[in-house]
Amino acid sequence: MKVLASLALLLLPSTIVQADCGRLTADDKYERLNQILECLDSRIDDLQNSISAKAASEPGNADPKSPTTQGEEAEPNDYVSQATPVALGASIRGRLKKDDTDYYQFKVADGFDHKVRIIFRPLNHHLGTGVRVQVFDSAEKVVAEGKEINGHETVSLAISPEANSAYLVKVGWSLRSGNGVDYELVIRKEQD
Repeated sequence: MKVLASLALLLLPSTIVQADCGRLTADDKYERLNQILECLDSRIDDLQNSISAKAASEPGNADPKSPTTQGEEAEPNDYVSQATPVALGASIRGRLKKDDTDYYQFKVADGFDHKVRIIFRPLNHHLGTGVRVQVFDSAEKVVAEGKEINGHETVSLAISPEANSAYLVKVGWSLRSGNGVDYELVIRKEQD
């Protein structure tokens, strides 16, 4: 794929992109071709990073994996390493599909001394089998866990987080797999 992009870059007018990666001659070997292609790949990466940085700085174009306070879950988030970052005060809509697990991560700032409330609300009635909501600390130890829910029940958990720490929220099927559920997940500072 990058080779095609590299060749396309060669065809761009020099006023748009100046590659300075060298030229091939009839006597050149594959080694020289590989050097030029590596150079072009590097230039393409630089150009893509520049375009991405410019786009992210424009209003409404935030990085989908930066902490959010509202919106949709950012897929993939099926593993701890893919957890959707959310800010305190977040209200996120998600969909738990058959055999799915969704992870979210929130951070608590230094000096934070409030409880955090995590609320899971099913948005449809065909939940069927059990969903479980769990909260883990940075060592992946369970710090709060809701009972298995069926139907249209809401789960509300409160934790007393340590300041300057990260936490994971796991929304998943218990032992059984359901057919799918749309839900809202709220993570907020506890009202005093």
